[in-house]
Amino acid sequence: MKVPDFQLRRANNADLDAFYGLFAQVQSIHADAEPEFFRPPEKDETFRQYFEGILGDPDQHLLFACLDGVEVGFVQYVLGLRPRNIFQPERRVGYVHGLVVDKEHRRTGCAAMLIEHVKQAARQEDIALLGIDFWSFNDAARACFEKAGFKVNKEFAWLIPKVGNTDPFHRDDFGRQLGARCAVVLAPQATRASSKDG
Repeated sequence: MKVPDFQLRRANNADLDAFYGLFAQVQSIHADAEPEFFRPPEKDETFRQYFEGILGDPDQHLLFACLDGVEVGFVQYVLGLRPRNIFQPERRVGYVHGLVVDKEHRRTGCAAMLIEHVKQAARQEDIALLGIDFWSFNDAARACFEKAGFKVNKEFAWLIPKVGNTDPFHRDDFGRQLGARCAVVLAPQATRASSKDG
């Protein structure tokens, strides 16, 4: 299948509606699947402030994938320095906070193209570790990320009481896995170039 000719462009202040239209699709999926954790999408002042906060943060990047002038996907990511703490050393890392493709354009190579852009941007910043997370119900996201080379390296679970259970921590409710984080280790730009030439 031929991959459509997607064009990438950076988001600007005029893109609130385009951003919300795509965001609402994935937020609705999450709100339906996990209503304890997600609220239905709403284009309110909180959402506007969130969007403006992305644009105003020099470490954050928001890019749209466009097809025939229409925004059909976006990727939101950060590249920067993770400070040293008691658990981990200081390290430059990248993290994808949002990846959305319009429902009519999924499985067309759009998500792969967006992820590859983030990988290249990370390499240019000498970043070799790139992370992303997803919720356990989202099998499509898991498959997409694994195909892009991400490997799950952390999982987490919540103890959620069942409706009508008088004991909020009853053992029958324990162990519900809700999410996972995964990472991909990127080869340095020079290494990729030399291997390609060989």
